[in-house]
Amino acid sequence: MDSSIQLRKKIHDFIDQADDKMLQIFNAIISNENSDEKGLTKEHREILDKRLEEHQYNPESGKPWTEVVNELKKEYGL
Repeated sequence: MDSSIQLRKKIHDFIDQADDKMLQIFNAIISNENSDEKGLTKEHREILDKRLEEHQYNPESGKPWTEVVNELKKEYGL
């Protein structure tokens, strides 16, 4: 396992060579980590609670994970 010093050097070297998209990803991670707001917003929690309730009421209404993945691959060309 790499030491903290080695990890810092690897990350620094990677960032020095990263493209704009990767830098934006790093920035989003750092911004989220430094954010005072952790976890879900109230609105997101309400959406998830509603979906869970709907699933518990009718568990057969969902799709198998493999079907979801295949649809995403087809839609986004993955």
